[in-house]
Amino acid sequence: MVGDSMCWDGSTPGMQRGIFVVVAEANGEQRWSVRLGDMGFNYGKYGTQLKDGTVIIAGSKSVVDSHSSRMGFSYIEVRVLWRLDVNSGAVLSEATFPNEGKLQGLRDGFMCVTPTTDGTNDVVATGYVGGESNYDPATGEYDDEPMFLIYNGVAFAARYSYSNELHAAPATIFDVRLGLEPDFGYVPMQGMRIHMDAELNKLAVSAAACSGPYDDVWDMQFSLLSVDANTGELAWARRYLTGSASHPYAMTLSPAGDAEPGYIIAGHSMDSGRQPIGRLLKARSSDGAIVWDRSFTDRDDRYWNIECYGVDATLDGGYIVTCGNGPMTVYPWMRDCHQRTWTAFVYRADALGNPLWTANVTNSAELCLSDAGEHIVTARDGGYAVYVDSGTLGKEGTGGNFGLVLLGSDLAAYASE
Repeated sequence: MVGDSMCWDGSTPGMQRGIFVVVAEANGEQRWSVRLGDMGFNYGKYGTQLKDGTVIIAGSKSVVDSHSSRMGFSYIEVRVLWRLDVNSGAVLSEATFPNEGKLQGLRDGFMCVTPTTDGTNDVVATGYVGGESNYDPATGEYDDEPMFLIYNGVAFAARYSYSNELHAAPATIFDVRLGLEPDFGYVPMQGMRIHMDAELNKLAVSAAACSGPYDDVWDMQFSLLSVDANTGELAWARRYLTGSASHPYAMTLSPAGDAEPGYIIAGHSMDSGRQPIGRLLKARSSDGAIVWDRSFTDRDDRYWNIECYGVDATLDGGYIVTCGNGPMTVYPWMRDCHQRTWTAFVYRADALGNPLWTANVTNSAELCLSDAGEHIVTARDGGYAVYVDSGTLGKEGTGGNFGLVLLGSDLAAYASE
């Protein structure tokens, strides 16, 4: 599990946000945890495991740069990959990548890193470069915009190869910008997820996209891009409009054996006068055409959000999605804890995206604390591991804990359908 948090206990002087990595045993017991980052804002966005068993962590790191300092920036944010020992969490290597917009205080970061599926010890990665700075020279600090979405950046796709030398930096196979030509109609500003499609020898990249430079209109939308897995050359790109905005936080491939192979994006969309509601979309892998597009909610979406951050394929060909479900604004009439708090919400769908069941996986309302589902993985036995940004799990009385919930398999319930 990977994330970032403000460090209220004073253990990180000079840091506004630190990266935390936690590895748990199969029974949920913590094996180890480590903190990464040295100063300023640091963001831990994704973790994965190489073929050789080592762990790769992707995000952004604040570093001092002498040229940027002369322009008034006390530090800049750069893309970073850490390689960790799976048994101890010891840092084996750290690789940072140049920030070409550093003299303007622009921000770079990884959002996702996943292993290749062609037998190599490589990873593929996406994120943003040249994101807007929102730097305050009076305080010498940036804001925490990269927690979710960052604007006016450009998405990228990259492939890196790790050698058997554990302490060596990865070799860059390619690192290509996905800023499309203006006449294409939109700009992928932030790559969100990336996976290798070995059948097509392509990389599927989901991105938050705008029609042009961000102008205080909340208009990010779902988009997908397909690039060659060996060169990064663009094969196709599509944007999927709905309502006033859609935020594509998660993406996965359809299961092996799918009669119509595709890529599944999960996130949330905003329609006029409504709070965010869940959105689940399947696009055909060959050309990006929509196969189906579903929306879902739980409570009255005039007042309660469904914000979805994780998706995975299930063993029976369906999909499982996790979200946060709660009020953006706590109104005076919201008096009980169910109304006032956020819950970790799970949505189970069949192969066509239709709902099978929904559930809140923690007792946040009973404790009058808030949780949110951030990532979900289908276990080998058909159950589901849900990573929760939690107030109910972890250290009592604090927020932002790393929570892990294991749900049992539901495959037997649908075996005869």
